[in-house]
Amino acid sequence: MQSIASAKSALDTIPLVGEWSTAIISAVLLYLGVYGLVKVARKYVWVPKYTIMDDLPKLGTARTDGNLGSRAVICGGSMGGLFAAAMCSFHFDSVVIIEPENTASDHSIEKPKSHEVRTTADGFNRAIPLRTRVVQYLASHVFLPPCLMAMRKLFPKMDDDLAHFGISPLPNTLEAYYGTVCLVKPYKATDPNCPQILPITRALFETLVRRCVFTYRANVTFINGTVDKFERSAEDPTKLSGVSVKTPQGDRIERASFIIDATGVAQQSYNKFLKSAGFSSALPTRIEYEPHLNYSQSVWSIPPKLVPGIKKLIPAGLNGTFFCNLPDWSTGENRAYYYSWYDESQLCIAVGSWGGSEKPHTIPEMRYTIKSIHGAEHNPDFVWQILDFLEEHEEECPYWIYDANAGKMSNILYHEAPAALPSNWVAIGDAVTKLNPIYGQGTTKAVIDVVTLDGIFRSVSAEQGLPADLPNRFFVKRAPRVMMLWEGTKAPDYSYATTQPAKGETNENGLFARKLGLTMICAGRKDLPLAKAFYQVQSCVAPQTDLLNPALLYKVAK
Repeated sequence: MQSIASAKSALDTIPLVGEWSTAIISAVLLYLGVYGLVKVARKYVWVPKYTIMDDLPKLGTARTDGNLGSRAVICGGSMGGLFAAAMCSFHFDSVVIIEPENTASDHSIEKPKSHEVRTTADGFNRAIPLRTRVVQYLASHVFLPPCLMAMRKLFPKMDDDLAHFGISPLPNTLEAYYGTVCLVKPYKATDPNCPQILPITRALFETLVRRCVFTYRANVTFINGTVDKFERSAEDPTKLSGVSVKTPQGDRIERASFIIDATGVAQQSYNKFLKSAGFSSALPTRIEYEPHLNYSQSVWSIPPKLVPGIKKLIPAGLNGTFFCNLPDWSTGENRAYYYSWYDESQLCIAVGSWGGSEKPHTIPEMRYTIKSIHGAEHNPDFVWQILDFLEEHEEECPYWIYDANAGKMSNILYHEAPAALPSNWVAIGDAVTKLNPIYGQGTTKAVIDVVTLDGIFRSVSAEQGLPADLPNRFFVKRAPRVMMLWEGTKAPDYSYATTQPAKGETNENGLFARKLGLTMICAGRKDLPLAKAFYQVQSCVAPQTDLLNPALLYKVAK
């Protein structure tokens, strides 16, 4: 009887084993199924929706079916306008850039004199930018990988121009700190898959793009003038027929098949041009908030004999903005600082604050300010060694300073326009969305807009021509790609009590996103896949949904 009971007990365990086996197999299949669905969704839905990576391969390729119109007019010849003109040259018979400032529109294609220096009453050499309409012209810049990717597509021979200026693209291996947390570097400088950047100043980058436009896009011309208003078509009131321009030689009308507003933070279409052309009913909501961000930067010119010494202090392979420390908002800290190395001779240190008034100009002031910032004790040694070097060679390294206020941030919701916009017009870059410049995404945003518009142009044939709903197509496609940048910078800006939020919002808006971001940053200091995903999303080469990968979220939750 005992053996029978033992046998029965053994048999009773068999279904249990079978149930566990089934459960395990089901769980594995479910995981593989979900993983497969996520991969498919990423490839066919999220990457096309949130990034330009699927549109980039066709950028800069010739149309085979003819052009979409006779002439495109670009209002503004700064970064967005130059990229837009280069792109439009593949879709229109001719392109004209109308730019008010001589320094931008006189075909300046050599290394620029970006500023003048004046000694002010306080004894400091202050820089006066020659591009007075571009607030960030002298500020330290970060040109994220999509900028160089787009340039290589638009200008396949641009390496000759890089060589002309003595520029070499370098791996983007920025050393980024968030308070006391340093993200593990997602790539090694020797990794062939590491995205590249151009370690140059804003002034030289703009000159490089202008040089490439002038050299390789023969159907693009420049006009020195100021667009005064849009001209509405008498034949087709849904369209614009051209723009009215004030030039040194007098007023004139420039006819256009297509018009792009690249007027930057002036946002002239919204503030003036659309109203003057009778499209005031189409104006959507503009969201504005004020982060009260002030910053000061000092730039030292390092003489040739001292360059080897300063470069020994900069970590190998790092150029451009090679170090930054953004504040950990949870500690109450509101200050950030950057170190940059440009043009093989310029060392820049920038210090900014949300709602603060500190503007350190001397080396002792900088050392004191940086030491007082939360987490400074965790800075790498070169942060202090560079200050020591500059102090030691102060007489040999002249420097100038530049103070600025970032002003209001704004986002015009053209994708929600209440009425029809002109069918042959769009606005790009800062003319639609102005981001907080401290995050270094402004030029990248303009590139996103240009590549997105190129994709719209390529979706129609020359026989079809420009569709009547082109603005709507563009702004709707653009919205999720740029909204990631808008919300991703607005959320941390709102963490400071001094930030004046947009109408209808409070500083609590974006709190969940801030907390999740901070948690991911903390987890990313040791986890390479998480750091790489964070880096790729921040660099606009991957969709933000990558950060919601269940495997990554599990690591964050641990």
